[in-house]
Amino acid sequence: MCKTKHQRLKQLTIAMGNAVIPKSKQAEVTSYLVEYTCWPPPIFITLISILEVTMYFYYSVDTTDGIQADRPPPTHSPFALNPNSKAEVWRYFTYVLTHNGYMHLIPNIVMQLILGISLELVHKGARIAAIYFLGAFTGALLFFCFDPKVFLVGASGGVYALITAHLADVFLNWSEMPFRWVRIVLFSVWVIADFGFALYSRYAVEEKSKVAVMGHLGGAIAGLFLGIIVLRNLEKKKCETIVWWISLAIFVTFVMGCIIYIIAT
Repeated sequence: MCKTKHQRLKQLTIAMGNAVIPKSKQAEVTSYLVEYTCWPPPIFITLISILEVTMYFYYSVDTTDGIQADRPPPTHSPFALNPNSKAEVWRYFTYVLTHNGYMHLIPNIVMQLILGISLELVHKGARIAAIYFLGAFTGALLFFCFDPKVFLVGASGGVYALITAHLADVFLNWSEMPFRWVRIVLFSVWVIADFGFALYSRYAVEEKSKVAVMGHLGGAIAGLFLGIIVLRNLEKKKCETIVWWISLAIFVTFVMGCIIYIIAT
């Protein structure tokens, strides 16, 4: 029984790993995953998801609002990003731990578990954590550049960075990526629905419940470049090295430009 369960887990692990890489690289990754012992497990995505759910319930109990589909953000939280916290740099990363309702929390958790675990099996936790938090950081920068009037909470910056990082890999390996159109359609439907709800939360709800959408945009922009910069290149080509340096230069220039603008204003 245990051996059968282990084999099924191994097959699932291989399927999840191969789901996020092009066909030409699957043999190498499959060879690695066959020897994978599930230790260490995909700890980053698992841990950050547990933390986000825990923080949501903590602030639900800590306030009179309770568990609601959409509620005011936890404005008293030392983790949430607010218009007056420009100098509190830790909030640029920790706001991903706070959410303003379970309709905000659940889509983020589901997407980061589905996509994040597959990516972490292949690329390891450190790379996925870097993309996740740099996506959140970029979202925080855009928040202070363009919409520092409400609160910024939620894991969308990190989640969107994972999505666009994977899509960047899909486009770079378009001819070899299995189910490429299915990926594009499914991710597009999810993003349209999620971003639509975010726009509603920003502009259509009562003032105290408004939440900025810059985390989504910042994460999406960051992921496009970080997917090239950070994810493992299983078969490096000369042209890809050039693309890597161009992506790094654009991303660093973009981030530095945002920082300079924030300091200047």
